[in-house]
Order: sequence, then structure tokens, then C-alpha cells
Amino acid sequence: MQPVPRFIFYTGTDASVKSRLVQHGKILESKNPLEMLADADVVVTDNTTKDEGFWIAQGTGIRNVPVLSLNHQQSGILESFKHPRLTRSSSEGIDAFFEKNPRPWTLYPTYFLCDAIDGAGKGTITAAVKDWGKFAARRIFDITHFSNTANHIPTWSEVQDLVASCDMLIMQEPSYSWLGAIIRNEIIKKDNPRKYSAVSTSMAYGLDRELIFKRLAIPALKEHKIVFADRGRITSDTYQPVQAELFEGYNREWFLSYVRGIPGNQVEESCVPGLLMVPVISAEVTEERRKRREKDDNAIFETKDFQEEIAKIYAGDRIKRQYALRGTEVVDLNMSELKTPEDTKAFVRKVLFHYEENFWSADARVADRGI
Repeated sequence: MQPVPRFIFYTGTDASVKSRLVQHGKILESKNPLEMLADADVVVTDNTTKDEGFWIAQGTGIRNVPVLSLNHQQSGILESFKHPRLTRSSSEGIDAFFEKNPRPWTLYPTYFLCDAIDGAGKGTITAAVKDWGKFAARRIFDITHFSNTANHIPTWSEVQDLVASCDMLIMQEPSYSWLGAIIRNEIIKKDNPRKYSAVSTSMAYGLDRELIFKRLAIPALKEHKIVFADRGRITSDTYQPVQAELFEGYNREWFLSYVRGIPGNQVEESCVPGLLMVPVISAEVTEERRKRREKDDNAIFETKDFQEEIAKIYAGDRIKRQYALRGTEVVDLNMSELKTPEDTKAFVRKVLFHYEENFWSADARVADRGI
């Protein structure tokens, strides 16, 4: 599949504008404009746009993406509104706008991501990834184990001092130290009498993510090291909008725009994984699994209604399609067919060997795959 440069939410109807925009990316199409706002990398308005001020405010403020306002005679507060993400121009300035705002992400073939509903088997998949790494005699650094004992998120230089010639990082979100520990033990703790909003939860996850990627993951990826993540931005894209809707009454799509606009989430969004593995499983099965396992996350999300909503999103195509369009190799794991942990491990190892042989360049170079 040929990756597209970016997703464009065009709020107008001018055919000539559309013909110029398609040269720079994919124009999103949906009956729900808030869904398009959430998925957009760029927002473009023009003199056919209804409620222009609303879309400029949402694009720059909530979604936090570049906004191009074309050919408008603006007045009042809109005329005086300034924002580093906002550009005003004629239609002749479309090409210059996209040159000024290049593609906001890089595809890293050595970045592997696994994300799923609670209890789907991510721990088993992580074990399989470690087995695959050990088979090739790769030196592995487990950030989760380190953070649990050293109580901080290491920098890449620290890791290099601890594991000479480190080849592979294993990490988990949220982290187990600093903000990650606060998220686990305070913000999302089920029996905590102190309640935290979906906004606070989203900001905490985003900042924890930003620390992990800036201190460790991005420097490692730039040196072509393997980074495997148990959970990532997909978790926030999935959990926090449902949290906001079920617990607080927000519009889910609007809140998804907010989540994707958080700076820490945008830091991770700039790093597109070469491989995404999504275990697909029903909420009923995972509920039974959680009852049997020793690990208890004791999180506010572990309710039947919440997990059923989450399961629908992971089973759907929307988030996975976005990654695929950006060049990610997306693999669904049908957990109803993988009956045992050993079945899962064998399948994951097969996926990894196939990916390494067919999609990962020999020198693990950062590649654009034809973009």
C-alpha cells in the first residue's frame, strides 16, 4: 500500500480548492465533521465554509494542527485572532502552506507496537517478542524492569552505559515511575476517593508518553534500534474518549480531537511504527481472563460497559486503517483461534520473522517506503 503524506479536513466545498489539496494528501470524507477533525493532520477553510471561526478555533486549539484559512473577509474577533498554527492566504498560497508544514511524522521500521483491550494477551506477545530477539542474539533492555527498580525513566545514554551495544528496547505504557506511577497508583485507581477528570487523565498519559519518547525511544529509533512498545498512543485514542463520554458526558469524537492534540501524544504520533499488532478478542473473554490472573490493575476502566465499548474500537478498522495508510504493517491477532499462550507466541514469532524478511531493510534504515 502506498502511504499518503497527510490527512486533510477541508471544511469547504470549492472544487478548485479540492483539486489542489489532493496533490498534498487525502481529503477526509465523513458525514460527521468532528470525526474528520479528529483524524486530520491539517484543517483548511475557505469562503464556502460554514462556521469558519468554530473550525479555526477547533483546529488550532483542540486538535492542535496547522490551519489554512483561504480568501476570507474576516471581521471582529476572528480578524484579530492570531495563532502560530494559523495561516491566512489566497488559494494561490496552498502549495506554500504545505511546504511550510511538512508531513508531521516519520516511519520507523524498527518500531513495533502492540495495543489491545485489557486482558487480550499483550504480556504473552511481549514474551514472544523477547524470544524472537534472543533467537537472534540481540541485547535486550527491559525499561519496565529498570523503572520498577531504579524509579526513573532512563535516557538512551544511560541504557548504552548499562547494556553495551544494546539492540532492542522493551517498554510499556504508562511507565512504572514518575508520572506513570502516579497514573497507575492515583489517577486511574479504581477505589481512590479522589476522582480525576478525563482531561487530567489524558494530560498525564500524554506527558508520561512524551518523557518516554524524548528521553529514550526516539534517540534509540534514530540509531536504528528495535523498540517494542506494550501500549502506545492508540490506548489514549481509545480509552480516554470513552472515559469522557461514559463518565462525564462529552462527545466522543470531539474528545478524541482533544486527546490527539496533546503535545505528548503528538510526539509519539510523529513516530509511526513499522509493525502494529492488535489482538482482537471479546470483552466477555477478557473479563474471565482478568478474574483468573494474578495481576490486578485495579483501574477505573475495568467495568463491563467500558470494556465492551473499548473492544468494539479495537475490533474496528478506523485506527488501524490510519496506521496502514501511513505505511505500517498492521496485523490482527484473532485470539479466538489462538487457544493457548504457546499458540500466540508461535504466531507472533512467525509474524516477526516474516516482517523482518519482507518489510524491514537489511540495515534497519529509517525508510519512507515510497513516500
